[in-house]
Amino acid sequence: MFAALWARSRKGGRRPYAKNMTVKGRLIRGLFAGGFGQVVTVAIQLVSLPMFLHAWGPAEYGEWLVLSAIPAYLAMSDLGFANVAANEMTMEVAEGEQASAVCSFQSTIFVLLFASTLVLIAMPILIAIQYTSYRLPLHSISAPDVTRIIGLLSGLVIVGFFGGLASAGFRCDGNFARGSFYSHLLRLAEFGATIAVLVAHGGPVGVVTSMLIVRASGIGILFLVLKRLSPWIILGFENARWARIRELMRPAFAFMAFPVGFALSQQGLVLVIGSEIGPIAVVVWSAMRTVSRVLVQAMGIINAAVWPELSAAYGANDVSLARKLHRAAVQTSLWLTIPPTILIYLFGDAIFKVWGGRHIALDSTVFALLLLEVVANLLWGTSSVVAVAINRHSKIAVAFLISTSLTMLLALVLTKWYGLTGTAISLLATDIIMIPLVVRSSLSFVADTFAAFGAAVARPPSFLSRVFQRLE
Repeated sequence: MFAALWARSRKGGRRPYAKNMTVKGRLIRGLFAGGFGQVVTVAIQLVSLPMFLHAWGPAEYGEWLVLSAIPAYLAMSDLGFANVAANEMTMEVAEGEQASAVCSFQSTIFVLLFASTLVLIAMPILIAIQYTSYRLPLHSISAPDVTRIIGLLSGLVIVGFFGGLASAGFRCDGNFARGSFYSHLLRLAEFGATIAVLVAHGGPVGVVTSMLIVRASGIGILFLVLKRLSPWIILGFENARWARIRELMRPAFAFMAFPVGFALSQQGLVLVIGSEIGPIAVVVWSAMRTVSRVLVQAMGIINAAVWPELSAAYGANDVSLARKLHRAAVQTSLWLTIPPTILIYLFGDAIFKVWGGRHIALDSTVFALLLLEVVANLLWGTSSVVAVAINRHSKIAVAFLISTSLTMLLALVLTKWYGLTGTAISLLATDIIMIPLVVRSSLSFVADTFAAFGAAVARPPSFLSRVFQRLE
């Protein structure tokens, strides 16, 4: 399945990118790091619902979900520079241009400081909107606590900007797996702090305060580790250049369309449900979507591992490697997702009875639509990594933003008429629109054809235990 993906690296190619490790080694380590991250994600999601419901009850937990969705929009204010810089730095290192990669790194620091200022400006605006908006009634969380929560969540966003920058440093020098592992450990530590606050009968303010303390400390440690692994990546502004910022600006603005679109399809839909149906419906929707998207997150392991390899392959002008990576990633994602999706639907009632107890009533129609959306999302989502990894994602990013905007308008109508079923139909529409647009774009970048790509993806992969044996 991943056969011959690193043929050139084993022949002693001149790629400076992670010279001490083959593509095979980096992929294996990336997959294991992603697997650990998936375990962390699933554990957090499975434990969060019963813990929050037990500690706060459905009403307060529903209000917390609605309130915490608002500052998620602030996370988009880094303008996508961290991810774009990571791609650019990886391609530059693959070309042997470390000095250029340092320029990209330090130029991004300047941009992130500017983005942090935007967040601090936007924070009081969000607080004012919260106080004056009749669409988001909050009764369990007091007005002063609302102010504190939004302020602290904004701090989380700012700290998170620089966590993305640290990850870019790890990724560009072939240390993606290690950086990913440390980032997942940090998420686990944040969740542990949250659980400790809930056990101590703390409220929302206590939860977000503990998260901020742990995240800030953890990201500081990440930069210390990065300095030891890649001492040539220097913090500062000496090598920052306005010309480099301008070069990164177009793909960065385009990249911003992805988090905006995802916010509309996730937090945006939460706000629609909360305003049209109520906070308890938000809990039901979030629970069903959490279960349905477990497989999306699992397949994200493949995307994350392949992403830096695609950047490096493109930087080294190895189109053949990029084409094989693309085929293998989509093939694996689909064939490892469809069978479990069917099983999850068949045993959905049992899953929710055990997990949600008496608080969650499964709607089989909504659940089926959400699972169908998962399969469609995986197809174009995995394929889109090609364009994203090489900073050539402008067209599909704009298309995604337009389609999710239309989804929000459709959801406002259908949710009011048909409840959560209408919300799920609106969500599925985005993925149906995106599939042909993304696949065509990716095939053009890797010089592939629909026929050859379709034949490769339609072929069932071997058992996972034999996958890496075929790589030898």
